Amino acid sequence: MNESKFPNGWDHARVGKVLENHQRKTDDELAEEDDAAMEPHEGETLIRVPTILMPQIRKLLAEHAVS
Repeated sequence: MNESKFPNGWDHARVGKVLENHQRKTDDELAEEDDAAMEPHEGETLIRVPTILMPQIRKLLAEHAVS
């Protein structure tokens, strides 16, 4: 079995806490979270792009210090 790989700053315990929090929410609360996540924040723009372009977009973003 392969070991799980987590992003920097994440571990099994943190993932467990996020999952537990998610599982406690109602469907309506989860839908509200999804809607809020799709609203742009100041200085951000949301766009739809073809999935095939995502590798190039990720590379471009990684080359710029996006915070």
